[in-house]
Amino acid sequence: MVGECRPHRAGGVLVFLILRTLSVSVPLALTGQALYYVLPCGTTSMRPMTEGLMTALTLAAVWGCALVLEGRRTRAGLALVGGSLVLLFAVKHSQALFLGLCLAGAGALVAVGRWRRGRAPGRALLAVAGFGATAALGTLVLASALHYPTQTDSLQDLLTDHYAHPDRTRLWPEFLHLEANFWLEWTRQQLWQPMLAAALGAGMWGAVRRPAFGVFLSGAAFTGILTQAAHPDISVWGGRLIVLVWLLPVVGVPLLLESVVRGKAVAAVPVPTPLPEQGLGEQAHSVR
Repeated sequence: MVGECRPHRAGGVLVFLILRTLSVSVPLALTGQALYYVLPCGTTSMRPMTEGLMTALTLAAVWGCALVLEGRRTRAGLALVGGSLVLLFAVKHSQALFLGLCLAGAGALVAVGRWRRGRAPGRALLAVAGFGATAALGTLVLASALHYPTQTDSLQDLLTDHYAHPDRTRLWPEFLHLEANFWLEWTRQQLWQPMLAAALGAGMWGAVRRPAFGVFLSGAAFTGILTQAAHPDISVWGGRLIVLVWLLPVVGVPLLLESVVRGKAVAAVPVPTPLPEQGLGEQAHSVR
């Protein structure tokens, strides 16, 4: 039981470290750590499955992105991103593929934004994007070389209920039909239980307060959507496949609260009131 909880604990600590790297106050960084433990990402990480270690490694990559964007220990940040992607292949190679694609896309978006504002994107940012693209391509090559199940095998497993029925001959039409039905049912369930939608909205609101980092955070959370889309099975218990989307509110809500606290602090600073011109004239006359 102790060994099972280690990824769960590590995930909360990583959330704290990410927020502190972004200069979030200690109380709000602890709030983010607490959110990780109480929301589904934390409870799912406690189970003896791959999600705990997978989530911790994804958070380690996000921490590396934060270090790079803040210009703090850039080499350590790049090592975290690269090392996390390599280890993810051993834990769950599909997550290495999805996270690599999302980090590459996020790095490209941030770089283009900086170019449009007349700023150089920076070598470290381009390195993060390069690591992501290399991880995605490397995952495909290594999975093929190691004879991992192919995409066709995965679709057959899904559509035949783990090979309980004969193989399908029209894989993609059936898969797309199942995909559409899944997201319609998923949306209906969210309307009756809007906690996830509200949490994602608050998390996104906080993420936009740090635009560059928010792109990387959103990309990491989006891997949960990609994982669920690859396995559109509404019967999977507890939202396990989509669990990584909860990283957005876990990190984004403290960022939102930090912006509110800072705004109140700025508003509380008294502004000196200038003396009226008439008063100044009277003072000058009295001096003469």
